[in-house]
Amino acid sequence: MIEDGAIVPKMGAHLAPTDAPEFDGEEWQETLIWGAADVDGDGEYENNYVEPMITVDYFQNHLDGVEKQDIAQPDVYPKDGYYPTTYTVRDLGDGGYAVVMEEFEERSA
Repeated sequence: MIEDGAIVPKMGAHLAPTDAPEFDGEEWQETLIWGAADVDGDGEYENNYVEPMITVDYFQNHLDGVEKQDIAQPDVYPKDGYYPTTYTVRDLGDGGYAVVMEEFEERSA
């Protein structure tokens, strides 16, 4: 994962995979990112969210029905809990789309 750019206060930093196509000169369409932020105010940035970043163009011109993706897992989890291991993108028809985190597994900090 790489972190590039500024950390936005109260939002944290986006951590993108180094092998994402947009870092190899390709047009950006969709990338799953993790985020780190100091949400509890203790001065420490921790992994605390995972977010599929998807362009409207991808939904409208590249999505073919249903696509399921694995979510790369971090080496360390910020706290005990359930974490998603896959996400699915669905074309719902009539201009609607769904992005769903799935297959949650219990992990320990």
